[in-house]
Amino acid sequence: MNLDCLSDCDDDMLAAIGDQNALCALSDLSCVDDCYASAYWIEAHCLCSTGELFASDFAFDGSEAFCCGDADCQASVTAYYVSVLIDAGNATGVASYLNAQCGSVDCPTPQPTLEFAGIEMSYSLQLNS
Repeated sequence: MNLDCLSDCDDDMLAAIGDQNALCALSDLSCVDDCYASAYWIEAHCLCSTGELFASDFAFDGSEAFCCGDADCQASVTAYYVSVLIDAGNATGVASYLNAQCGSVDCPTPQPTLEFAGIEMSYSLQLNS
């Protein structure tokens, strides 16, 4: 990444460079839009929890991050691709392309978290039984 493009960024943004979690915690990513890594790219990595924002060889198409990601992740990746592909046509075409790349990706069974409402209900029911 050419760091000259970050000249309009504030100290919080500059301090977060290299740390995906810190960058994802920032609310305004617009100062990076002049860089190769746009706000769309950063947001897609954040919403998909890739841990690969600063990797040099990561691609979303055909990745477990996209293929197994939730709707917000997939919408964000689609928005990124639409933003960079001049011949993309429309978001539906881009989404079709991205989804077609997922044919050989086996998504692991999602592990429940304590924040999931269904788990909280079953936990409460277990206490009452």
